[in-house]
Amino acid sequence: PLFQPNSLQVRRTNSKCKPQVLHSAAHILLGIAPHRIYIVLLGNLASVCLLQFIQCPFAFTPNVVRSCVTVGLARLVNDSRSQQNNHFVTLDLIGLPPTPAEIDAFARDPAPDAYEKLVDRLLASPHYGERWGRHWLDLARFAESDGFEHDAVRHHAWRYRDYVVRAFNADKPYDRFIREQVAGDELYPDEPNALIATAFNLLGPDMVDSADQVQRRRNTLNDMTDTTALGFLGLTLGCARCHDHKFEPISQRDYYSLQAFFAPAQFRPALPVPSAAERAAYDTALATYNGLTKELQDQIDTLEAPYRKTIFARKLAKLSPEAQAAHKVPKEQRTTEQENLVLETNYLVGINAKELLAAMKKPDKERHARLQEELKPFPKPKPLPASLALQNGPPIKTHILHRGDYNQPTTEVAPAFPEVLRGVEWHRRLAG
Repeated sequence: PLFQPNSLQVRRTNSKCKPQVLHSAAHILLGIAPHRIYIVLLGNLASVCLLQFIQCPFAFTPNVVRSCVTVGLARLVNDSRSQQNNHFVTLDLIGLPPTPAEIDAFARDPAPDAYEKLVDRLLASPHYGERWGRHWLDLARFAESDGFEHDAVRHHAWRYRDYVVRAFNADKPYDRFIREQVAGDELYPDEPNALIATAFNLLGPDMVDSADQVQRRRNTLNDMTDTTALGFLGLTLGCARCHDHKFEPISQRDYYSLQAFFAPAQFRPALPVPSAAERAAYDTALATYNGLTKELQDQIDTLEAPYRKTIFARKLAKLSPEAQAAHKVPKEQRTTEQENLVLETNYLVGINAKELLAAMKKPDKERHARLQEELKPFPKPKPLPASLALQNGPPIKTHILHRGDYNQPTTEVAPAFPEVLRGVEWHRRLAG
C-alpha cells in the first residue's frame, strides 16, 4: 500500500503510476483518514513536492492532480503557521515527519517568527544532510559494492557518503565541494576530507576479476570522464570516446584531453586518511610495538617466507601477462600503468592466514603457533582510517584511441578542457 492509517507513511511512486491506481487508493483512504492523505510526487532529483489533499472524492486524472497541486500549494503558502506547513517543511528538509511533541511546540509558539525558527532548526538538523545529500549520492552513482556477478563489498566507500552528508550540513561552498571531489588529492593532499572526496571518481561499477586488467583500468577512466562531464558540465561526453560527437561540438580529442587530467591517478581502495593527531599517535604506538616485538616478528617472517613465495607464485601465474610483468618490476621502477595494475590486482595475489597455515608442514605449523602465542601480550595498534580514494601519480602520456580501443592509440594529447568551453580568451591566446 502507498499509505497506512493512523500515521504518516510516505512511499515512493513514480510519474508512470496510472490514474486508476491513485483513484482506488484515494477512495480507500478517504474512508480511513479523510483529513490526512498525503501523496508524494517524485520528479527529477531536485524537486520533490508534498501535497495534502482534503476530501477529493473524484477520479484522479492528470488534470485533477494538477488542480489539487495548485489548490494545495496555495493553502500552504497563504498560511505559514498552519500545521500543514509544519508537515510540509519538515518532510521537505529532513525527510521525516514532525514528532507529536514538535507539532505541539509549533502550535503553542506565539512568536511571529515561529515558522522562521522552525526552518532554522530543521536546517541545523543532521538529518538535513542525510535527506538532501542522497540526491548528490545518486548523481555520483554511489554504491557500497562493485556490481557485476561477484558484487564485492567496498569496505571504505561509506566514508564518501558521510563526507557528502557533512558537506551539506556544513553548507560547504559549492566550488570547494567540486574541487575536493575532482582533484582533492592534488589541491589539498594533507586534508583527509579532500582525499575522501576523491572517491567520487571511483564509485562506478568495477569488474575486479576481469581477465583484462588494462581494460578494467580503461573502464574506470572512462567512467570518471563521463561522470565528471555529466555531473559538472551537463554534457554527455561518452559518445566521443569512439568518434566525434554527432550532434554536439565535442570531438574525440576533447574526450581524451579531458581524460588526460585523470590518467596519472592511482586508484586506491584503502588509502589511509588520518588526521595529523591520528597519524602521530599511530606512529608512536607502532614504533613502540615494533621495538618490543622485533625479534619475534623476524622469526615469524623467516618461517613464513618460503611458503609465501610458493603461494604468491601460484597465484601470480593466474594473472594476465601484463599484470604478471608489473608485479615483477621493483616498486621504485614501475611506470604509472604498472603501479596501477599492481594496486588493482593485489587482492588476487594476497595471502591470508588460513592459506598460509594450510601450506605449512606440521613442525613449522606448530612453531608458528608458539610464536604467535608469544606475540599476544603485545597488542598491535589499530590500523589508520582508510578510504576509497585517488592518489596523484607521476605524469603519463594519453592518446586518442581509435574506436576507444587501447590497443590502437593514435595522436598524443595534453590535458585540456573541451574546446567549445575554453572561452574567447583561450582561442585568442592560441591564435596569437
